[in-house]
Amino acid sequence: MKLIRLLSIVVIFSLCSGISAQEVEKVEVQGIGDTRELAIEDAKRNAVERVVGAVISSETIAQNFALLSDKILSRSVGFVRSYDVIHETTDIGGMFTVTITAEIGEVLDQVIKDRIAMELLLSWVDKPRILIAITESNMGDESSRVAESAIAEALLQVGFKVVEAADIGGASSLVSSLAKKPDDVNTHGADLILAGNAKATEGITPPVMKKAGMTSVAGVIQAKVYRADTKSVLAVHRAEDRKPDINPTAGGAKALGFAAEKLTQMLIGDVIKLWSMQQSNVVPIEIVVEKATFSMGGELLDFLRKQSIVDNVNERGLSDGVYRCEAEIRGKARDLAGILDGFSCSSGTWSVTGLTGRKIVLSPK
Repeated sequence: MKLIRLLSIVVIFSLCSGISAQEVEKVEVQGIGDTRELAIEDAKRNAVERVVGAVISSETIAQNFALLSDKILSRSVGFVRSYDVIHETTDIGGMFTVTITAEIGEVLDQVIKDRIAMELLLSWVDKPRILIAITESNMGDESSRVAESAIAEALLQVGFKVVEAADIGGASSLVSSLAKKPDDVNTHGADLILAGNAKATEGITPPVMKKAGMTSVAGVIQAKVYRADTKSVLAVHRAEDRKPDINPTAGGAKALGFAAEKLTQMLIGDVIKLWSMQQSNVVPIEIVVEKATFSMGGELLDFLRKQSIVDNVNERGLSDGVYRCEAEIRGKARDLAGILDGFSCSSGTWSVTGLTGRKIVLSPK
């Protein structure tokens, strides 16, 4: 589990930070070994550890220090672009100590590309369940499901759990409901919803292709990623590709398929963003209080601010007797639910009647 968490942090940082994987960082470190060569290799590993450690909390380093070598440091030679030995000594026992300056590059990029690292990440986040609902038109064929199927297949291959709209009554009604009445959408146990539309149409075909009987087809997928529990939009994406073919419908299928691959990579990034806050143990929890009063809202805020696991509280408002606020906590929703269950104030007592990973519902007893 610790190794899973370590690799998760590295992948999370890679996708979510503003630091490019192509940047080079220069560090100065020492290495020790029975020979000069072994000392240099030790120094290289220490250099990589320094760079990786810079993106991991000190607490995590302490917990996972020995595990760094298992996955990342074992490939340190590939991460060290160049190095210079600036000092070296040999003690009376024949042990070599060297100090080097090393340029480290693409550490995080290589870890992202590692299939094992991605599988470990998905295991750590409990292989989130994704509901895919994509309406599609391929050269006028409204029954086409190329994009939805391609996205589902790509996600399944890397370990996600997937629900396809075609298996639960079709994408059209679900996409429409998300736009009009999101609270009425049955998420079928999903953690995320990918909903949108895909369309393949004839593009600009060069004269040479036309003479050969080819048609250039553009495939475009536009989709929103929703958190299933709150129906809030996590991200908006657009992916496209163009493919020529003698058969325009076949060309459309190819274009949509390649666009779907691009969109899948974007979606993986969204998943990592959503769960990255869990690693730092800061999780936003929406609290919904039914049949609430104005005074009750104020008392609830005061109560939440006194709790040790609550970092911050933001009021969302009171409307039609429903009060909403958001608490940023260190822990899980279940931890906060245990604290809130039986909450009492001047207006009465409330108990927890609904709970998801990101939402707690309170109702009066």
